[in-house]
Amino acid sequence: MSSCLKLLPLALLFCAFAYGQQSTAKQKHILALPVFSKAKETGIAYGFAGLSTFSTCKKDTLTKTSQVYAATIYTTQKQLFVGILGKIYLPQNKYMIDHEISFRSYPEKFWGIGNKSPDSVLDIYKYQQYYLFVHIMKQVRKNFYLGMRAQLQDIAKISYTQGGTFDNQIIVGRTPYKTVGIGGSITYDSRNDVFASTSGMFVQAQYIQFAKVIASDYQFNTVTLDFRKYTTVFKNKVLAFQGYYSGSFGQNVPIRSLALFGGSNSIRGYYRGRYRGNQAYYFQTEYRVPVYKRLGAVAFCGVGDVAKDFRNYDLNYLKYSFGTGLRFAVNKSERLNIRLDVAFARYGNKGLYLDIGESF
Repeated sequence: MSSCLKLLPLALLFCAFAYGQQSTAKQKHILALPVFSKAKETGIAYGFAGLSTFSTCKKDTLTKTSQVYAATIYTTQKQLFVGILGKIYLPQNKYMIDHEISFRSYPEKFWGIGNKSPDSVLDIYKYQQYYLFVHIMKQVRKNFYLGMRAQLQDIAKISYTQGGTFDNQIIVGRTPYKTVGIGGSITYDSRNDVFASTSGMFVQAQYIQFAKVIASDYQFNTVTLDFRKYTTVFKNKVLAFQGYYSGSFGQNVPIRSLALFGGSNSIRGYYRGRYRGNQAYYFQTEYRVPVYKRLGAVAFCGVGDVAKDFRNYDLNYLKYSFGTGLRFAVNKSERLNIRLDVAFARYGNKGLYLDIGESF
């Protein structure tokens, strides 16, 4: 996944407990919480999750806070997720390590590929996926990182209804397959906080090559560009902006590797994967305001779309959304928030989201 704050797309809510071990500069916090959430993609979700935030160098304030999640989630739509994932900053941020190992057993809604698919073609397919990735970044100068990434995606089972949209369209990856890729990244990260930045920038470019020579069933490559800017305006109010692009290039890009948007982190209001294509882009902005003690509020909007290639983008079908939300600080010192967002989007799409951490 492209961002650490997209790691746990499910809310952590009831019966929270936390404890800290005081150090000379920073604390270690562990949250263990039963899970209850509701989203367009999952219906009602429940289970158990744990979050650990810590510093790998307790004696300095330069080292950013690391976080590791572990979760077992089941939903009313018969979706199962089990995984461990996180982002670790080594002392003085000399190295950053993104990682995930997970299993998913999901039925997923499918409207076809492209930016013009109508609601009437809705279909459902099911898959089981094993996923592993490691992204190691080394600091080469202040705030600049060079990285290497390895990724394995094993679609162990996939099933769909005969005669449905999934069956009738030309879909690459309609039988079990695996993709294996390696690549690199360039990152600039001057954010002042990993959970809820109030200043700084995050800019990252990634390239991954999937090739049969390293045991991938399909050969293609992906490019990802992610730009984020955070500015404090007025008193303690934050204006956040993100521009994002994802492209998959090759003759045979499998269904689970196509670009998409939607969900709780990108253009809220759309089902994640409502629109899929070889390329996707979006721009979104959010205005974050403290209200009272641990309570905050936000307003947000965004635009984006998918297409087969650059020539196929059509502004007449541009997707947009807007909405508002509330924030409650679980950990004020680390700016870790539980968020509740409501979003409205084009063509009558809408969504209600409970989540942990900001959307970007």
